Amino acid sequence: MPVNTLDSLSADLEESLGFNQNFFKIDNEKMHYVEQGEGEKVVLLLHGNPTWSYYYRNLIKDLSTDFKVYSLDHLNCGLSSRSEKFWRLEDRIRHVEKFIREKKLENVTLVGHDWGGAIATGTAIRIKDKLKNLILMNTACFFSEDIPKRIALCRLPILGKFLNKTINGFLKASFVMGIQRRFSSEEKKAYLFPYREASLRKGIDDFVKDIPMSEKHPSRKTLDLVEEEARKLKIPVLLLWGAKDFCFNLGFFERIKNIFPHAKSRVFENANHYVLEDETENCIKEIREFLK
Repeated sequence: MPVNTLDSLSADLEESLGFNQNFFKIDNEKMHYVEQGEGEKVVLLLHGNPTWSYYYRNLIKDLSTDFKVYSLDHLNCGLSSRSEKFWRLEDRIRHVEKFIREKKLENVTLVGHDWGGAIATGTAIRIKDKLKNLILMNTACFFSEDIPKRIALCRLPILGKFLNKTINGFLKASFVMGIQRRFSSEEKKAYLFPYREASLRKGIDDFVKDIPMSEKHPSRKTLDLVEEEARKLKIPVLLLWGAKDFCFNLGFFERIKNIFPHAKSRVFENANHYVLEDETENCIKEIREFLK
């Protein structure tokens, strides 16, 4: 049974996010989502690891004046329910597809950052009848052996669990290594809120362990299929990239451009992994112009 950790969302955090709690039932769990704005065109935002919908707060506020905007918290992440289930890449793609189909969404623009990019691309190849555009930021939708040693350490069975869950090291390290500017104390509080206790951090640990680094990894076939089918997509694609990302570096950017040779792209030389945090206004401008 899922553990309910969402009974008391603090008033100051709710105010800073600017939305109320909505939940979508799937696989006997509660998936939290943001729903803002009106319009026939839909923008669906998918976060990566170790973030949640808070990463998109400024984009939600801006786009919801002209679009119907949704942002999902993956199960075991953000404000969604917690369980002992290990959700793989295939599961997460299926969750998003089911959300889109049950909500009967049309003219969908999928937006993905970090792991959210692989999930968004995987969803895109399954909802071609409803898909309008794809926007990806500092991500990978393909297999790569280019994994930083710092992340490789977080995959080790005992040490990884200690770093990711016990001391929340994976998330706290991102405050230093994932952004060029400094987070305010309020921003840190918001990012930490859904992962404030060790019992709430299974999703962070699982995402790291779901990185397929061998042929036998449970998510390898899914990721390979995502890359193969993504090359066949004939839709507008926008790539926004922080050049200083130590993980999804410019090598990843070049590879993803090879998958989407027709994509419009912009590299922000002074932005890091959290490109939407470092270049908020410019990213929003690029996205708005693209959606026109």
